[in-house]
Amino acid sequence: EFGVYGWTTPANIFLTASWYKWLDNNQDIRNCFVKDSTGANVPNSYNGRGTDESFTVPLVAEFRISQRFCSPNSGFQGTRAIEKVKLPLVLENYTDIGVLWDTQRFFNIISVIQSSNATQAYQIFRFILSIAFNIRAQIAEERAELMEAQVEQDEMTAYRIVTDRIREIRDPQFHKILVGAYFSLCLSDDFEVIGFEDSITGADARSGSAGDFSIMSEDTLVEGVEAKDNTIQFDFTHINAARNRIIANPTMTRYTMVTTGNQIVSSVASIDRIYNLIDSILQETGCLIRLTNLRVLIAENWGQFNMTDYLHEITRHLGNENIPDIRDRTITSWMDLLEEE
Repeated sequence: EFGVYGWTTPANIFLTASWYKWLDNNQDIRNCFVKDSTGANVPNSYNGRGTDESFTVPLVAEFRISQRFCSPNSGFQGTRAIEKVKLPLVLENYTDIGVLWDTQRFFNIISVIQSSNATQAYQIFRFILSIAFNIRAQIAEERAELMEAQVEQDEMTAYRIVTDRIREIRDPQFHKILVGAYFSLCLSDDFEVIGFEDSITGADARSGSAGDFSIMSEDTLVEGVEAKDNTIQFDFTHINAARNRIIANPTMTRYTMVTTGNQIVSSVASIDRIYNLIDSILQETGCLIRLTNLRVLIAENWGQFNMTDYLHEITRHLGNENIPDIRDRTITSWMDLLEEE
């Protein structure tokens, strides 16, 4: 289950808990919260979240083993659901903690770590690490195979792949690459597209970034691009978040919001009110927000670039080992799409 959605948090907890149990075998690793839900100190506890962020996260970052394995930020954030359940705050077999994990399996593993001696905890720590390194080797093998793949489709087949068949791949980072690859292929050499190697969460408005991608001209940020997968349609929340990014990056003159789905604006949002808001932001900041989708972008440049080249560009970025957050089976699913067609 490592790397499957909902299991990145437990991977961090297992790695941190076994590491701590190895180094301090007297510690009850189930007591990983220093304060309970009332703010009172938890006796005989250790700071699981602090340990994870200070040691585990830097470890997996150094060896680039978080992808498809654990959280690259802080896996213990997922334990907030446990913190709200009841006292005492220990990792015991709660029946309903409101998380996506297989809780029975999770608590069984925690129990094994807790009952281990120092030598056993060390072996558990090593075993969990070996899973991460095996996953990294598998990813490298997939990407090497991808880079050697022959992409030979006619224009209409390539068009059908990127406007229709891509909905079969449910990976936000993949859909982000679809959008970024379009801009990197279509823009002239006077522009540079930055952002492929950022996490999918990097466009969070609070981060102050220009979006998922920054389009630069002579070292000046001129456009921000936000990419959403085919399940997302834009609404007032997205527009207001875009305004925050525009204000944080005043050199932008355009902010493009792209979904890879067919429907651009949410059905519950008023089109007139959406564009009234966009007009008010333009008047306030001088930056125009553009709402579009991948199909429209391709239509705007139809005949100006080769669709097979577009498939090559997508494949090239998917094969880049520095691209984070690619989900399990995304690369193989993309290769299957190319081969099936």
